[in-house]
Amino acid sequence: MKTFHAQLIGLAAVAFALQGLTGVSAPQASKPVELAEGEVNFVTVGSSVADVPVLRRADGDSDWARQRWTPAPGKPTLLLVFSSHCPSCQQVVASWREMRAAFAADETGALPVELQLLGMSAPDDVASFVAENAFPGELAVADPLGGDDAVRALVRFDAVPQTVLIDGAGRVVRSRVGAFEPDELLSWIGSVHELLDAR
Repeated sequence: MKTFHAQLIGLAAVAFALQGLTGVSAPQASKPVELAEGEVNFVTVGSSVADVPVLRRADGDSDWARQRWTPAPGKPTLLLVFSSHCPSCQQVVASWREMRAAFAADETGALPVELQLLGMSAPDDVASFVAENAFPGELAVADPLGGDDAVRALVRFDAVPQTVLIDGAGRVVRSRVGAFEPDELLSWIGSVHELLDAR
């Protein structure tokens, strides 16, 4: 066990030594387990989501920067946890487009709900996967250096694709592994509108 931990510490030290001053060349995060439809969902309803270590990059920028993500206060968040290695994740995009269309933007173009994508694989692979499948939402990648384990400890993500509804106080309200059936999709949209009406 000590040897294994020493190897992990050594790998982390090498990765940090290789990262640039302004960006991150991140190693690939461990691959989440892809569960079959209807299997156990590991996200805990009622848990709080805050200060999640992620990687982001600005439009047109090739460097990934370390940040901390917390859901927008007072605003419901739909969070999709996915992997670029997951064929089932492609099946969720149609549902996410329908959810995106179900919420009217204000005069500034802002939606009343935050759409957040959290990739659990190598950052560049995640970005390509999102672009190819036209996923709506703001993209972040779980930080594999001090991030992947922290993400799992905070909200216990152990399966992909996973959709999570978070209320304006940062608490998990609903969670779902796998693709949506039409009736269930309508139920989720209704749950978001209930949160919006309760504000």
